[in-house]
Amino acid sequence: MKYLIIIMLFICNVSNANEKLLTSSKPFDLDEHIISTSFFHWYTSTGGQTIGPWLPLEGRANWTGETDWWKSQIKQVMRSGIDVLYVHLLPHMEQQRTNLFRALYEMRCDGYDVPKAAPFLDTVITWGHSNVYSFADESNRTMFVDQYIRFFDQYYSINTDKYADDYIAVIDGRVVLDTWHLWVNLTDHSNFHRAFMEKALAEKFGTKHPVFTNGIYMITTDDTRTFPFADEKVVQFHSQEYSHITDFNNMKAAQLKPGYWDQNVREPGFILKRDGGIHYSNAWMKLDPTDIKRVYIESWNEYAEGSGIYAANPTNIFRSNSNTNIDVWSSSNDPFEYIKTTYNGARKFKRSEIKNKDSKILYHNLPENMFVGETNYCTVYVRNTGFDLWKSSDGFKFGQKLYLTNEMSFGSGRHNFNDKENEVDFYDGIFKGQPVKFDVTVIAPQKKGKYVTHWGMLQEGVEWFGDEITNTINIVSPH
Repeated sequence: MKYLIIIMLFICNVSNANEKLLTSSKPFDLDEHIISTSFFHWYTSTGGQTIGPWLPLEGRANWTGETDWWKSQIKQVMRSGIDVLYVHLLPHMEQQRTNLFRALYEMRCDGYDVPKAAPFLDTVITWGHSNVYSFADESNRTMFVDQYIRFFDQYYSINTDKYADDYIAVIDGRVVLDTWHLWVNLTDHSNFHRAFMEKALAEKFGTKHPVFTNGIYMITTDDTRTFPFADEKVVQFHSQEYSHITDFNNMKAAQLKPGYWDQNVREPGFILKRDGGIHYSNAWMKLDPTDIKRVYIESWNEYAEGSGIYAANPTNIFRSNSNTNIDVWSSSNDPFEYIKTTYNGARKFKRSEIKNKDSKILYHNLPENMFVGETNYCTVYVRNTGFDLWKSSDGFKFGQKLYLTNEMSFGSGRHNFNDKENEVDFYDGIFKGQPVKFDVTVIAPQKKGKYVTHWGMLQEGVEWFGDEITNTINIVSPH
């Protein structure tokens, strides 16, 4: 019985493994290459934006706005290589935004290095086209700041862990805020000073979240009628071009658009044709990462205006009776046309900052003590932190570095991940930021002693890469 109890203690216990998969994430440096997209939350199965030309791959009725659906969207975003979600901020469909924040948190608990979130304040929908407020009035300045406070209140109501601050967008140590078309609803912009926003956010959040004491990084529409203290400007929903470069404050930003087609909801409306994806691909190819530091994609899922890059049904277009135009989603009928193009572009754009092959060990319970000849069944979680997509068929495995270290073998030396469990076929591999679980069988040698072992990721026949586990195992006699 004593022997059995000891054996049970040695067997790996992973029932609480997810609690150990939360990790920190570094903020963005000022000169870092950053890829972002506008991200809309106004969806339920039958509400919000329902009339768009490009039907989702899973069907519009499955855009529920619920937590699990957001997770599928976040995975597509990650497969694209996007770093930041500029989350729509308006006083409607608040629960759907909160559901998004919950999805981000739960995925982090599962080991995903999810995109960072920043507020994208939609002034026009928030206050309407005809309402105008002056920043000379302090109450209007407060009204404006309160929109951002609501956003972060919602975020922190869900993201309560010690790494929550790491997953809001921070550039140059400062919390990122974005606002759209300030001039439509707000005047006297010189009366709103950076310090007003910084003081209010620091007083509200600074004690628990010190990042808010470092100031703000303000991004606005590329227009002169905005805050004089703006840090970055970008074309946002006001240019019908496949690519537009903004050069402001020594920061060049490229806004990329795959297409536009709002003729289901506006008459006569406008169409900027996708033509199978060639224009979007060309826009990425023309980007020079030695010159451009930011890429803003319009949009991830602006459904009614048809500018999204989510996975869509390439052969089924919805057109209202008045919409007689024709366009093509993908020249190869690929639902992931724009996701893959974005990924290929991101790989080139960020090549100086992210390796092709890299990995981070999130958790392991490899044993430190075993009996002679004993078998342990353990678990290792590894996150892909490079641009290469991992597939079992391409030889990506977790293993013991026997031939590199000339050490004692503790089992087969190679361990595969489950392709089906990790949706490898759907996403064409394990993408950057995605965690993988390995079931590792550890078999002790027949000889007592203290053995140093080394473990890590490899592509069979190519190279070992990423984090390494160094684990010392003490082998003893059961008697």
